[in-house]
Amino acid sequence: MQSSNDFRDLGNNEFTGELPPSFKELKKLWSFGIRGNNFAGPIPKYIANWENLEQLGLMGNNFEGPLPTGITLLTNLTYLAVNGLTASPRRGKSFTLPDVTKMTSLNSLTLRNCSLTGPIPDIIWQLPSLSYL
Repeated sequence: MQSSNDFRDLGNNEFTGELPPSFKELKKLWSFGIRGNNFAGPIPKYIANWENLEQLGLMGNNFEGPLPTGITLLTNLTYLAVNGLTASPRRGKSFTLPDVTKMTSLNSLTLRNCSLTGPIPDIIWQLPSLSYL
């Protein structure tokens, strides 16, 4: 059973700017939700170090893409929701989905309006737990 200290829901506030660098210390998180704010900039690479993370909700912000490739190291992740990844001159106009092969626990994946291009990778259909796409 997870303790409440390992859960952060900062959703539906009016936070702005980039996610603080100090958040990299939140390594025991199992759930992190910041839906409905105005966070901007890139999704921090340090999220890949949150090894216990099971739920990651980033929708309703103004992040720049792409998804950090390290996010695929979160093998306990069951829920990933991101929308509105915008292109920027320094990050490119479109992105491809990182290799999600190791994300076998993932059962819900939302990537809405994320400037993704190319074919949907075949591995998506092979994720054993995926029930919502």
